[in-house]
Amino acid sequence: MKTIEHILILSLIIFIYSCGKGSVEVENTSYRPKIVIDGYLVPHHKVKNIRITRNFKINENLNNFSLIPEVNNTTVTITDLQTDIVYPLSFHRAPEQDRRLENYYWEYNGDDLLIEYGQRYQLNVTTIIDGKELQASSITKIPEDGFEIININYTELKYREQDENNQSKHFMLTINRAPGTTFYVNTIQALNPSKYNYIYNNPYSNPDSSEVEEDLVDWSYTYDWTQDTPETAGYTNVQMFWPYFNFYDDYQIITMACDINYKEFLQTYDSVQEEDGNFHEAKYNIQGDGIGVFGSVVMDTLYVKVTK
Repeated sequence: MKTIEHILILSLIIFIYSCGKGSVEVENTSYRPKIVIDGYLVPHHKVKNIRITRNFKINENLNNFSLIPEVNNTTVTITDLQTDIVYPLSFHRAPEQDRRLENYYWEYNGDDLLIEYGQRYQLNVTTIIDGKELQASSITKIPEDGFEIININYTELKYREQDENNQSKHFMLTINRAPGTTFYVNTIQALNPSKYNYIYNNPYSNPDSSEVEEDLVDWSYTYDWTQDTPETAGYTNVQMFWPYFNFYDDYQIITMACDINYKEFLQTYDSVQEEDGNFHEAKYNIQGDGIGVFGSVVMDTLYVKVTK
């Protein structure tokens, strides 16, 4: 879900302070080294893809700079707060043929750590950055059991197809809420996007084919959220609007019940500038020398198709 990109952007923004008209301080006098955390737990899944990186100065030459703290000086653990058992994570190094940053992460390789619905887990990270020993920790509470997608009204629609009243039809999900969870994220991903199946005759945007090809990832992916639902179990309808669908294509829709950490991060990460121009941090829910997000989600998936 582009989270690693968002984290890297945030790690730059949070130490750029301004005042008044939003002028940016470029001397790095407010820079402090930070552990950047990007990780999520999913019940009944192994712990993996816990990404630990670092922030950087605004004038840093990233061609000769590693965003990954020295592994030999880094310790990452998960504590099951129901039993107080500590589980050490191992570093997964990206393969030579695909050394993108998202392929470097921490994971637990054993079978004795069970992530369960409704339980609490703590991430602890210690490392050395810029010669300083840093520590960060965060606690997530897994959403309760019960969330699932119950139904969708259509599995296939023509683009902006109309009903007998000349009103556009829309994909509509019905979800069963998880008790205690009031925030749900919906991601919509085109599975075979290209400049050839982009919907050019749409009322929402007018890129040319070269612009579509250049920004294909951005055009093919979007997300929204449903918030302030009742805390009790029950059904909620979630409408998928046509601006989310930019291609004649098959789509994967993932809906997630989210913990408070992910909710508050997602709601604040792209609104860090106040009306007077001053900057403030997003809501991280990380204690110590860390920024980013450590959260938990429960997911369900379905597929739909948009045709001409």
